[in-house]
Amino acid sequence: MFKKLGEAPDTASAAPVRAIIEKLWSRSGSPTGDLLAARAQTLLKADMATPAGALLDEIVKLYPDWAFAWRLRAQSALLQGDSEGAMLDLDHALSVDPRNFAVMEDLAHMMRAAGRDAPALELLRRALNFDPRNEDVRREEEQLQRQIDGQGI
Repeated sequence: MFKKLGEAPDTASAAPVRAIIEKLWSRSGSPTGDLLAARAQTLLKADMATPAGALLDEIVKLYPDWAFAWRLRAQSALLQGDSEGAMLDLDHALSVDPRNFAVMEDLAHMMRAAGRDAPALELLRRALNFDPRNEDVRREEEQLQRQIDGQGI
């Protein structure tokens, strides 16, 4: 699927491939893991970040190699005001799945918010290596590059 995504001729043809990859990432390989993650997502959508975080703590213990669970836990941490914990969880998710362009985007946004533009730019470029037709990421990468270039003036 990554090869198809990389070879997609345009944004419209890349979108369904990207969706399939993201759907596959959301599966733990276990009905229990999938059910627990669905419950955590329901809690997050209901602005119940603390119980979602507690549940996600258990999920990542059960499924430590599931990047999607780490990404959800990062969302919970961020909603609880723990941006450093969220960045650590996203970093762990990338160590589990170094091709996860969605995690790269999330981490890049957090780094930008923290004023860490150069590492954010590198993450956006890495994401584009896997998902070159993502126009939102491409625009953000170009904007950040212009911003960084302008800082030297």
